[in-house]
Amino acid sequence: VQIVGYGSAKTFNCHADAFETITGARTGVFPVTYEPVDCDMPNGQGPTATVLDGMNSWYTKVIFSNLPQGVSAATLKIDGKAYAMQRSSGATWFASPGG
Repeated sequence: VQIVGYGSAKTFNCHADAFETITGARTGVFPVTYEPVDCDMPNGQGPTATVLDGMNSWYTKVIFSNLPQGVSAATLKIDGKAYAMQRSSGATWFASPGG
């Protein structure tokens, strides 16, 4: 079962179908152990940042894909100036360049 998630070390949220595959139940709290592994990468395709919202100079929201592991930090660079990105929700990140 492949699960892509985030959260604290105390909680583990996943899609209901994956949860049922792991636990045999549709709801509830269960002890689960797992180990992170690198995702398979398509041949010849490198990391991609897709802009979800950014048609203004005040806010940019992106989602990253084609990576072997989840993103732990990101920086938006515009004309040589760097802006630290923050996790928005799930796998999306945002930065506020400030116009």
